[in-house]
Amino acid sequence: MLVAVVHITFELPDVCGLKERRKYLNSIKERLKNCNVSVLDISKEYPKEGEIVLSFLSLDAADTQKRMQHIEEILEKRYPELSFEIDLEIL
Repeated sequence: MLVAVVHITFELPDVCGLKERRKYLNSIKERLKNCNVSVLDISKEYPKEGEIVLSFLSLDAADTQKRMQHIEEILEKRYPELSFEIDLEIL
């Protein structure tokens, strides 16, 4: 069993305030919870950037990569206007 910790940083250029950022991130969090992952919003004060952390268990490295591809596809298809950076750490 492997534990995967994923840190995703979003650039939100069209967001004007913290409430609008929260709306985006809550939508993203709800979408990703369907992937059987734990999600936490760790965003700072600056409204044009958002950060979330995901964690999940996987059987092996191949399963981890498969799940990461699925998460990336969801983000790219559902939120094409957002740019994001993903950092994966496997424990």
